[in-house]
Amino acid sequence: MQLLKNRLIVFAILGAIGLLVIIPVSFGLAGRPVEPEAQPTAKLADPATEPTAGPTPLQALWTRHKVKEPIDALARPLPRKTLLSDPVTLGAKNAFWISDLLTLELAIVEKAHSMGNRDTHAVLLKIKNVGPAPLAFRVDTAEGKLFVECRSVKPVQAHQFILPAGATVERMEGCTGTRELVELVIRRVQVMPLSGAAMITLSRVLQPLGLSYKMRAQHRTPELNPLPVCIVPDAEVLQNRIAENSETWFDVMDFLARHDCATEPFR
Repeated sequence: MQLLKNRLIVFAILGAIGLLVIIPVSFGLAGRPVEPEAQPTAKLADPATEPTAGPTPLQALWTRHKVKEPIDALARPLPRKTLLSDPVTLGAKNAFWISDLLTLELAIVEKAHSMGNRDTHAVLLKIKNVGPAPLAFRVDTAEGKLFVECRSVKPVQAHQFILPAGATVERMEGCTGTRELVELVIRRVQVMPLSGAAMITLSRVLQPLGLSYKMRAQHRTPELNPLPVCIVPDAEVLQNRIAENSETWFDVMDFLARHDCATEPFR
């Protein structure tokens, strides 16, 4: 009995000594930072530096429709030029605005009208490419003095944002009953010289972005084009963005010239 009692006393002493050792060690380990286990991660491709393999949508379209015009020129951004940023006013006595790439002429011609109506004359703007290369162009205008409602007139139907070298396009700005005094305000003139490939891609676009509804209604897309026509997604959104910042027109035209506008939306 005495031996069992002595053993219990020994075990109790050993247990107490163990607790005195374990407790400080546990507190010490709790204060050490836990190193996370290294996990293998997959490297994601960066589309800005690692282009996807295979042809782009535009290159595939080029091949599918057997376009002979070299596509290499579309690898570089298009040149951008703002020819006019401070508004000028054209009238009967100063009907011309001239630059080295584009000229504007105000023409006021009598049209068919009913007796008593004031819309006796159509106010036309003639836009001519006098540069050495085709141009994408944006001529932003506003009605000045003495414009009236057009009651009976057929708008001019032509391509309203691309001009081959030496070509001229007309568009109707409105009507007037006072030929000698009517004024048209030219607010901004922007152009982008085009390669043959850019002429092809832009001439398939159905909507002339960056113009008023009246000017867009006069647009006609050429029927002869090696590529099918396309409708630009979110055209009205882009219209609003250009209205807020005219420099956006350059970005939109450059994108449409160098991408497949039917499948690649502008961001």
